[in-house]
Amino acid sequence: MTKKKSNNKGGTNSTTTTTTTTTTTVSGSLFGDIPGDFDQQANSNSSTSNNTNSNNQFNQNSSIYKSKLARLSRNIPPISLFRESTKKIIASKFETSKGFKERVQIFKEYWDILLENRSTNLDTIINSTTGALLLQYVNVSNIFNWEQTSKGYKNKGNELFQKKQYHDALLLYSEALRLYNSEKIKDPQILSSIYSNRCLCLVNLEKYDQGAIEATRGIECGAANHLIHKLLYRRGICYFSLKRFKLAKKDFEQAHKLVSKMDSSDLQSIETYLEKISKMNLTKEEGNGNDRSSSTPTSTSYPSLVDSRVEFKYQSESTGRMAEAKEDIESNTILFQETAYVSCIDKYFHTSHCHYCFKEILAPIYCTNCNFAQYCGDSCLHLDLKSFHEPECNKGFLNVCSSETLLVLRLLRKKTLEQLVNNNNNNNNNNDNDGNGKPNETYIPLPKSILENVDNSTSSSKDKKKKKSSITEEEQEGDEGDREMDTEYIMDKIIRANESTEAKLMKSAAYRPDNSFISTFNSHFADHSPSKLVMIMIDAFVLERFLNQYYKEFGIPSKDYFTIETLVTHLCQLSSYVYSIPVFITAPVETSKDDLSHIYGGLTRYYPVKIAYAIFPMASLLNHSCDNNTMLQYNGRSITIKSLKDIEKGAEITACYGPYSFHSGLRERLISLKEEYFFTCRCNACSAKAGPNPLLCPNVQEKCSGTLLESINTNRLFSNLANKELTRGERLASSTNPTINGIGTPTGGGFNHLNNSPDSLFEDYENRNFSCNKCGVELSCNETNLLTSKALMADSLFEIATKSLIEGDKSKDVGSMLFRCLEVRLAIYQLNSRKVGEVYDALARYYIAKEKYKEAVVYAEKAVNNIYIRMDHSHSTDLAREWAKLANIYINAGEPNKAIKAIDAAEILLSKWKTEPGDDEILVTIRNHKKVLEASKVIPGTNKVEINLSKLCSQPDFDSNTFLHKMISYHQKKF
Repeated sequence: MTKKKSNNKGGTNSTTTTTTTTTTTVSGSLFGDIPGDFDQQANSNSSTSNNTNSNNQFNQNSSIYKSKLARLSRNIPPISLFRESTKKIIASKFETSKGFKERVQIFKEYWDILLENRSTNLDTIINSTTGALLLQYVNVSNIFNWEQTSKGYKNKGNELFQKKQYHDALLLYSEALRLYNSEKIKDPQILSSIYSNRCLCLVNLEKYDQGAIEATRGIECGAANHLIHKLLYRRGICYFSLKRFKLAKKDFEQAHKLVSKMDSSDLQSIETYLEKISKMNLTKEEGNGNDRSSSTPTSTSYPSLVDSRVEFKYQSESTGRMAEAKEDIESNTILFQETAYVSCIDKYFHTSHCHYCFKEILAPIYCTNCNFAQYCGDSCLHLDLKSFHEPECNKGFLNVCSSETLLVLRLLRKKTLEQLVNNNNNNNNNNDNDGNGKPNETYIPLPKSILENVDNSTSSSKDKKKKKSSITEEEQEGDEGDREMDTEYIMDKIIRANESTEAKLMKSAAYRPDNSFISTFNSHFADHSPSKLVMIMIDAFVLERFLNQYYKEFGIPSKDYFTIETLVTHLCQLSSYVYSIPVFITAPVETSKDDLSHIYGGLTRYYPVKIAYAIFPMASLLNHSCDNNTMLQYNGRSITIKSLKDIEKGAEITACYGPYSFHSGLRERLISLKEEYFFTCRCNACSAKAGPNPLLCPNVQEKCSGTLLESINTNRLFSNLANKELTRGERLASSTNPTINGIGTPTGGGFNHLNNSPDSLFEDYENRNFSCNKCGVELSCNETNLLTSKALMADSLFEIATKSLIEGDKSKDVGSMLFRCLEVRLAIYQLNSRKVGEVYDALARYYIAKEKYKEAVVYAEKAVNNIYIRMDHSHSTDLAREWAKLANIYINAGEPNKAIKAIDAAEILLSKWKTEPGDDEILVTIRNHKKVLEASKVIPGTNKVEINLSKLCSQPDFDSNTFLHKMISYHQKKF
């Protein structure tokens, strides 16, 4: 089971025009090729890894970082052992041989030839320290024109700081800190000034929690008085901004004592802050605890916890193990909480995220031994040393090997540690095994204990007795033919159905999965493609050579623990059972042709990118469904899985491995799952041949309202897939489907993904078999050709029109193309299809661009209704973001009451189901807009609004300073 992708459809902010104010939200070696391509790649990766929100993007205008970031990112190119032509030759020989030993022997012949020619180079890398490899990489990549010392980087950072390039300066200061750790002669004043400067950058970036931590580090390293007062002053600013006023007052007072003895420009500012605090009535006790709280790991340290109503079973040889509900389970119930068994960070995020908890960090600390591994704080550093880093430290090879290789190494070390503790290989009471004392593929682990009350979020008796409500069930009782329901009716249903946003946590069973359980995962060795097996063999043989040198340092008792068979088995398992942990980054509009969010002038759109990999053993027991009933949320090295819908007693609890019927068609899902997970999906959605774009029955004479369903011969489809004889449409499904989830994929994420990318840009129905589910009519070859022609015409019109919108064209021709596209698609697809919905959305954006908000409301409502009906439930942040966009349009259309109701719907869904950083930003924005609306009234006879600023600013938690700042900025741009 699985790496899975998460939903990443963006929302928008709103812009409110009023009479009084306006709110605006806001290679000469074994390394891969270094010159040219890698320089570009490194810049791209570093930019990606540091773009998780709009406040921490690198300055794209910095010429220094366009040419030098490859060096600063410390992303050494991976090892390149075999030419592509050699890999293809080996893969072709694998095709004619099926047995494991035979394939190993074939590969070993080429491996021996490689060692004859390049063993010295390979062994040099295996035996190199991290510092030596970095130095070698620097020598063949970039040369800097400043002193390569901590002082040199600090001074260069000062230059960028003066230019207000705070992110760039922060990167140089962090590099200065890393170099300082490796210098023999250390000047404490240099160290404290680095901390002080990093703190000042963080203050300017409004990262006050990290700034306070950084100032504390500077104070503790023994700075001189002239730096101590600056550090106290800057930490006081951070505490003040975090509303920790008592701690701020203490720092300001200490800084005042020091600065009063010297001539400093900070004196007046410090006195101003003290005066502000003195006027406050600090009656409530505020948090004066450890100011390094944010440096602790974000992952909660708990065992694998599973709701006690979840029962694991072995179903059959074809299906394997499964999870079933022993009792009825309500939606929004926490079913799984699990910490990663093993994990590792992706190499391209080495410099932007903590190597243990995977939290993004702007001011890291480093392992002082290797000066490479970085962490968000001392706690993560010590935990990683204890878990994995201590034997790995300063071994350069582990920084250039694949992520799969590192995970297998950590699996072997974990196995060794477990055996040391338990003195046997089976400590899970394995009652179901293969007769040799080892668990097999039918093995179900037993819980170690039952936890009655895990935390305070356990549902109350009122919640338990509350009658189940399901919007979907209520709708089914109504008129199924009424496919365009009233928008306000839908909003009311959503609000009623999601009254309680707090997740329910019931009695839980605690599991401790071990390596013997991991060994029961199916390797699917015979199912892997020959080309994939070649890459697995390379990793296995390289890792074996590394372990021959270092296995004792990792506590591995003997070489019998890492035979080629063992290594290949683990690497094959990772192909299907590893999870990609995502981070959500911003992407410029030009990188996504379908992104028109700038027309709304709204919220940043987020895209998932894998930053780390992990194995979650208990969660991996969930089988796939293209219409799953659970959703996944990541928290560093931990995951939480919640019920997405009400789950009845006896129903299977399912996850989504990537392909989701809401976004991917049947053919695309079948191909993706077969390629990646080696099974033919027979879930309810696939059995019903469900997809995002149901086709209308063309039987006009009988006025049939049925849907055309495709009949797919899976044996022929998979045979064509194996023989690379796919049709044009099948090739599109295989090559562009966004849900392919191998460890090297560009994206990863959670179960309930709502992918933005279509399964293919242009639909192709030629040579496919369709029949109506009502009247039974079948399409002829000519009819499928005609259907393809119409679909292609509509797709072309849509692409040209949306591209024009992105480029700022809002002429009548753009609108005409969209209306013609809508006309054609309504004649082909059912009203609830995505193809129709995306035209509604584009038309809403078109009218917004023309500032015709009344017309935009009509099509925006249709777009939201389309998603709601197609999704078949309301438990989605995707839908919530659409309500947020609709609220924005209502505001501009002068309909504040509808806007408030739309905000209520968006707020309740985001609070309950949020999955990415952008959701928190949307919540803050729409809550502020609601407060503005509640303090406003429409001026009769106009579309203008009058805001009661006194009422508005007196509301709790309303950021009046930001509101007024944005109001002024808006009017400056407007007038």
